[in-house]
This record gives sequence, structure tokens and C-alpha cells, in this order.
Amino acid sequence: MKLSKKQLGIVALLGYAFLASTMGILVREMDTVFTSFQQVYLRAFIGFLFAVLIYRKRINIQKFKKLQRKQWGILLLRSLSLYVFGVVLFSKSIVLTTYSNVNFIFAIPFTAILGFLLLKERLNIRKSILVLLAFVGVLIISVEDFTNIFSVGLGETLAFISAFFYSFSSILRKFQSKELNNQEITVAMLLIGSTMVFITSIFTGNDFTNFVNITPSVLIALVIAGLWNTLMGLFINYGFSKIDAVVAGNIIFIETVFAVLISIIVYKEFPDIFEWLGALLVILSAYWMNKESGN
Repeated sequence: MKLSKKQLGIVALLGYAFLASTMGILVREMDTVFTSFQQVYLRAFIGFLFAVLIYRKRINIQKFKKLQRKQWGILLLRSLSLYVFGVVLFSKSIVLTTYSNVNFIFAIPFTAILGFLLLKERLNIRKSILVLLAFVGVLIISVEDFTNIFSVGLGETLAFISAFFYSFSSILRKFQSKELNNQEITVAMLLIGSTMVFITSIFTGNDFTNFVNITPSVLIALVIAGLWNTLMGLFINYGFSKIDAVVAGNIIFIETVFAVLISIIVYKEFPDIFEWLGALLVILSAYWMNKESGN
């Protein structure tokens, strides 16, 4: 059965959600050697190299020479938002606080809110309820102690800022023209993002002395993370080019469900009845949201 472009967009966002759910494991492994800035520019640059190799037949360098200033501006703003503020702060937050706290904060429906404010997308009562339903599902999965749900530390604060800029970068995809395809946008953002983070890292005093401490496991994590960056970049760009932002944001909530499954497989941590209930709410919300939008 041939899938429509919207259905392929859903598949791409599900792929993004799965890969994103595994990044915390890789980030914590790389954190044993690299600073947050270092691991981000390294894996983004490795991602760029993978992207050039994998997407080379879909890349036309001549297009970049003719690209309008406005489109360059959007590329720069998206790269700054995603890598300098989004990925760097996520990488820092995931080692300062628990997985559950980060998942809870990333469940805040920034994408739906920005889609409504910036794109004027229609956010009717049903869609609002479904976004809230997914949020409650992630809340049930992520929060272990509801008596301290509003206890905020540095890790939680960084995760909050990171979640906003992740969503902001994704929303800006809607403002990009068709001058560049999704592969070209992905390659450009990886190169621009890695350069921006590298410059920021140098200015904040990071050097390269710790690179001598690289272990085989850290190197493997770095290469996998680079490949994941390549694939996630394409998935998010394709998904947001085909799906309404509110719907896309709801699909990405499934990342938390994947995180639960990974905790079972990797850490042998079996969820309780409430966590299964939360996962069910997230899945049903994403399903009904797509039915509501006719995807």
C-alpha cells in the first residue's frame, strides 16, 4: 500500500520520536569525556558528514548560491535555536536532573502553542483536549512524586528553555520556501549549527585537552549520535513540511512512550499500571488527533 505524503510525514515524526528517545543514553555516555558544547558540535559535524554522504544525490550546491536572504536568515535562526539553545541545553539538563523530569518538561505543548500563535493554525476544542490528554499521559509516565511536581532546579530550568527552542526551530520550518529540499535544509543546519556551537564553545573557554580521554564506548556513542542527528534532521524537516504543527507536536509526544519501552529493554525497568495508562493516553491522543485532522 502506497502511503500519502501526510502519512509519510507521520512515519517520519514517529521515527524522530524514537531516535530522540534514545539520545539521553548517548548524551550521558559522552558526558563522561566531553562538555555539553563539545559533544554537540562534534556530533552535529559528524551528522553533517553523514548527511553529505547519504543525501549527496539530493544536494545541489548551486541552490545555496541563489538562496534569498530571508531564507538564509531562517536557516541561521533555526540552527541557532535548535543547536545552541535546544540541543546544548538539553544535553546539560539530562545530566543534571532525571529522565522523568526532562520528559515531563518536554511534554509542555510548546509546538501547539507556537503553531497557534505564529502560524494561526486552527486550535479547536477537540484538538485542545487531545493536546491536554497527551500532556496528562506524559505527566503520568514521567512524574514519580506528584508532591514535588513543581520543584524546579537548574536542570529543569534548562530543559524548559531547551524544549521551547526545539519547538521554535521546528515551527520555523513552515516559513521556509521550497527553494531547498529537506535533505539540503538538514545538511545546511547541521553545518551551521556545528559551527555556531563550536564558536560558542571556544568563547566560553572550552579547549581540547580532554579529548585525549576519549574511550571506545564514548567514540561509538559519538558516531551513533552523529548518525541520529542526520536522520532526525531529515525526519523533523519532512514531517513539519507535511503535517500541521499542532498535529506534529502531538505525534512527537510518543517519544515518551518509546522512552518507557527503552527503559524496559535497556535498564530492565518495568513500568507500573499508571505508566502504562499514561502511554495509552499519549498513543490514543496522537491517533485521534490525526483522525481529527484527516491525516
